Order: sequence, then structure tokens, then C-alpha cells
Amino acid sequence: MINNKIEPFKWIYMDGVAYVDLNAGKYRTEFFQKYDDFETNRGSGYDWELFAESYMRKCFPEMTKDIESDSESDTFSFYSERKEILKKFALELKRVTEDLSIMERVWLELRKNHQVYVAMEYTSSNEMFLSYVGVTALPLEERLKQHQMNGKNYKKLFLIDSFMDLNEARGYEEVIEELMTDPKRNKKHLFTNENNSVYPQEGDEFYEDITEWAVEDMYDKGYMSSKGKLVILDTFYENAEMFETSELTGTDVNGENQEHIFPFHMMKLKNGMMSVSLDTSLYKKELFMKRMEEGIMGSGYDWEKVASILRQEAGADLAGEIYFDSESDLFCAYTDNSELLRKFVSKLKETCENNEKLDALIQLI
Repeated sequence: MINNKIEPFKWIYMDGVAYVDLNAGKYRTEFFQKYDDFETNRGSGYDWELFAESYMRKCFPEMTKDIESDSESDTFSFYSERKEILKKFALELKRVTEDLSIMERVWLELRKNHQVYVAMEYTSSNEMFLSYVGVTALPLEERLKQHQMNGKNYKKLFLIDSFMDLNEARGYEEVIEELMTDPKRNKKHLFTNENNSVYPQEGDEFYEDITEWAVEDMYDKGYMSSKGKLVILDTFYENAEMFETSELTGTDVNGENQEHIFPFHMMKLKNGMMSVSLDTSLYKKELFMKRMEEGIMGSGYDWEKVASILRQEAGADLAGEIYFDSESDLFCAYTDNSELLRKFVSKLKETCENNEKLDALIQLI
């Protein structure tokens, strides 16, 4: 019985819909008392919803299209017509909340702000120019090294703003991409971003809402002029000489041969975690482009969904916390379990070597 495995969460299935409920205010109250990120210090239904949705978006992003929430003050509730998907998430939620130390460790990752940044590089004549926009929850120096490992010539990353909500960060990323890759709007160096952060489909309510919000927020904060110019970028040019640039010393920062997982790159982070990254601009692009009309182009966010499904299918073989931290042109995942990451990357690489298997996963996202 699933209820025995997920207690105190309760599993209900009726009329073709599965539900996972929890009577809020009793389970793990000591956790909610410790952090001021939540509405109450007792763990209301809305507090649990924030934790569960944050965990799903960060670790199992593909599940977000199938699972919906319907919580109240005293009741946490998720539901889905795809009961097997909900069952997997219920087991995951039980696993990460059963041990208080794991729940706290997970939340420290989930609550990290998403930083919107631009990258600077140099021309052959040593002229500085901005060329790319991205989003990360990792320290910018770590993200810079990932880009350099993937063959980019970025020398410095500049922070524009940071957000608790990933969708707000992606709204910024998309607006800046559109402005800076358009030769009619950008008369200087065009940005090299190849993928959209949020695909601009006509009539897409999410795209319209998040980009309209981002433009208004940029204007209110003085990042954008009344004529739609990103004036904040000028300050990075003005202050560029004040910053030290970062060079990647050597091609292998981890002291191990990574040819067997190429074009994926593994890197140890300063906090001891291990990460994997992939420049998505070329690898297996043709498979994703089959669904371009649906907004699937092979962005880092698309790769997250593929990897999320792969994890679901692997079950216990890839159990544990793997956090995704991708952006439009870069796929990234990290964990504090180096052995788990190696197994995950090997499985992902093995799948990518078989176009039929990878294509089958892409058709599911």
C-alpha cells in the first residue's frame, strides 16, 4: 500500500484523479519554525505547497506539467490524472522530509536566489564586449568556469539582478535575449544566445505575463530607459576595467579524464558539490528541433526535462538529491553525492548515444 510508504501524507484515488494530502501544522513543525521564508511557523498547507513546488521545479521539473496544487491553510494537497507520476513524487517528498537534516539541507539549496547575469569577452583587438545572458543559482565564478570548460571565451560575468522565483529570472533572461540578439535594437555586438528562455508563442499567456512583468520591473528599477534601451549594460562597460577577469587554468580542473562523457563536463564546486554542464547549442540539436513549433529547441531547460524523465525511469538507481541549474544555452545539474552524479551522467550519456532512445524521451517532454 502506497499509504504505508508515504505516511503521514495520504494517498487518495477517485474518479480518475490521484491526490496526495497532508493535515498541516503537525508534521515537521520544527523545520518551519526555523526559516522565515514561509507564511507561518507551524507549516500551513501553503507552506508545504511552497516547499513541495520548489523541490519539484528544482529536481523534477518535468513533473510540473502533470501535478497541480490545491492547498488550504490547514491542508496541503497535490493532485494529478497521471497517478504514477504523482506516486513517484509522493515517495520523493516523503524521502526528503523523513529526515529533518535532509529536509533542511534540501531547503538551503531550494531557497537560493536565481541570478541573472551577462557575460563579457574580448575581441582580437582586446576590445571588451558583452555577448550573452544567463541565469544561475551557483556563484558566478563557478558558472564562469563551467562556460569556459564548454569552450566559451567569457572573461567576466556581471550580475544584473537576483530573484527567489525562477520564472521571474527567466522573464529577465528572455527579454534581454530578445533585445540583445535583434540587430534592429542592438547596434553594438549581438548576443550569442541561440535558445529562448521562454518560447515566444503567440497567445501564450505565460510568455506574455512573464515578459511584460520583466519589462515593467526593469523600467521601475532603472535598468531600462523609456525607449527600451538596457542602460544597465552601459555601467558594466564603464566599470569593466575595475574587475579582475578569470582565466581557466588547464583543460581539466578535476584531475580526471572526461573523454568518456564528452561533451558533458563534470566539475567540483568550491562547496564540495559536483556539477555537470553541457553547451546545448549543437549537441543533439536536430532531435529537439523536430518539436520547434511547440517551443522545444534544445535549451538547457529542455535538457532538464529530458534528464528529469530519465531519473524517474531509473527509479532507485538514481535516487537522491540532484538539483538542476540550467539556462537558455547551458544545461547544468549538481549534487553533494559525487557517485550519484557520475551514475547520472553515465546514464544520460549512454542515452544520448542512442538517437532513438533520446528522441523517445524528447517526445515525452
